[in-house]
Amino acid sequence: MMNPIDCHFHIGRWKEEEGLSSSLSDLSSLIESGCLGGAAVMTTDRLENEALFEEIKGSELENVHFFYWAVPGSRKDIDFIKSNDEVKGVKVHPSLAKKPLIDKGYRGILEAAEEAGLPVYVHCGRWKEMSDYTFVLKAAGIHRNASFIVGHFGGKHPSTWKGLIDDIEKGGHDNVYIDISEMTEFMLAGRAVSRLGSERLLMGSDYPFSHPAMYIALVNALDISDEEKENILWRNITKLLKTKN
Repeated sequence: MMNPIDCHFHIGRWKEEEGLSSSLSDLSSLIESGCLGGAAVMTTDRLENEALFEEIKGSELENVHFFYWAVPGSRKDIDFIKSNDEVKGVKVHPSLAKKPLIDKGYRGILEAAEEAGLPVYVHCGRWKEMSDYTFVLKAAGIHRNASFIVGHFGGKHPSTWKGLIDDIEKGGHDNVYIDISEMTEFMLAGRAVSRLGSERLLMGSDYPFSHPAMYIALVNALDISDEEKENILWRNITKLLKTKN
């Protein structure tokens, strides 16, 4: 069995969270310990994309996949995504950008991701006017050739988790996947697998805010087959990372 691949791993210093930081050395230690086999890596709210990109290129670590944190309306971000094959995904954070995913400023970013076959990780949280998961489902309906990852299981409340499961089940949304970081209810995680299938879930930690071991333990505790656990822990994200043309 392959070691887990974290779909949501930050590297760098945080601006909003003073004193909080993480490094490629942290990831290396997690890989060496066998906790992880790799990660989808992105910068922090300092948006130091280029520096992290170069650091990863110069690293000997394997299975480290760079996600570009894009800002709506930024031509520079679109050009970088289009011109660098080493970009393996895109992240957007509507709450920090103060623009919901349906804002026209995201159009060029989503079109670039769709054209390149890159997964788009979308932060979802409590500020529903900006980061409600329903905006991700709407965008996924428009950009059918892109894959979308709903961050934090759609938000930070059980009613949100239940709503996301219901809406994906009703609407299909076969290009939408769910990051399980922030999920704390064992029962609802199991419900998601039984109703949506293990192929829809991805193990993410939002490191350094949480530790991947927390969510690996959650997956391993579920009453599901080993194959389903492997889907969530590494197989699903691996398939998404290989969709780039």
